[in-house]
Parts: sequence; structure tokens; C-alpha cells
Amino acid sequence: RVIVERAKQALDALAARGILDRALVVLSADHGEEFGEHGGSFHGTSVYDEQVRVPLVVRAPGASARRVEAPVSLLDLTPTTVDLLGLAGAPPMDGRSLADAIYGGALAPRPVLTRSSRSGYRYAVVDGPWKLMVDFTRRAVALYHLGDDPAERVNRVEEHPAELARLACLLEAAGVRP
Repeated sequence: RVIVERAKQALDALAARGILDRALVVLSADHGEEFGEHGGSFHGTSVYDEQVRVPLVVRAPGASARRVEAPVSLLDLTPTTVDLLGLAGAPPMDGRSLADAIYGGALAPRPVLTRSSRSGYRYAVVDGPWKLMVDFTRRAVALYHLGDDPAERVNRVEEHPAELARLACLLEAAGVRP
């Protein structure tokens, strides 16, 4: 609630100065918090959505309000900002610009990789409705269908070996190995 109030104050201050309509405003967070949903607490200890799914709100001049359902990465934040500000000659970056999606275009689907290394090495890859989580410290693997199970409660590793193999290949291609 405090964050929402501070964001509103910032937008009101930009409006009072007459520059809100030409300002680029970006609001995000670096992590979420777990409060026992999966047996953990706080942040940096897992790759469950309550710790890694964070808000990303972009208000760009001339863009209409819309919600993009596809998962994106905080790695996309810098290329998006550079693109929206029209900065030329930026060096190559990880991530991709979301500017087209912000202005109403389609966002091509792609896998999103997440990791946590605060107390062991845990990785996840989300591709479409599927999420594969690998905990190298505990030697645990979980596969979730986020469309059917957004709370990540039903591990589908045994039921969907083809999805497990496909997502494991995506992790391996990203350099994630035990």
C-alpha cells in the first residue's frame, strides 16, 4: 500500500509540473516475498512465483493502458527504457525491448529464466503455461502447468515427461547444469 501511495505522489508531482504526459514512468521491484506459501519465508530462497513474479508498470507518452499477460524479465527493463527514450548507439544487452507491446503490438512468446542463489542454487524456466523448477542443492525437480495451477501446488513431472525434457533443454541451452 505504501508503494502505491508513493507512486501516486510521484505521478501527481509530475502532473503538477505539467510534464506527466511526456514523462516515461517505470515502476517495478527486484523480488517478491514468501510468507509460508511453499514452506519458506522472505525472499531469495526459492523460484516460486510469490518470490520471483514482480510488478512491471510502464507509463509511456502516447501509450494506452493495457495489460500484457506474457511473462517478461527484468532483463527487458533496460532495453525497453533505452528504446522508449530513443537513445541510439546503446551497447548490446541481455533482454529485449517491450516498446512495441507497450504501444499495443504483439509480444512474441519466449522462455523466461529465473534463478535464486541465496541459499543454494535454484532455477526456473517458464515457457507458455509450463514452469520447470530445478533445485540443485536439494536435487529436486518440479513441473507446473501455471494455467491450471497458478499456485504451483501440483508437480506434473511424472505425467508430462516430454514437457520436462523440453524445458530441461531450455535450461541447458541457457548454461544451467548441475
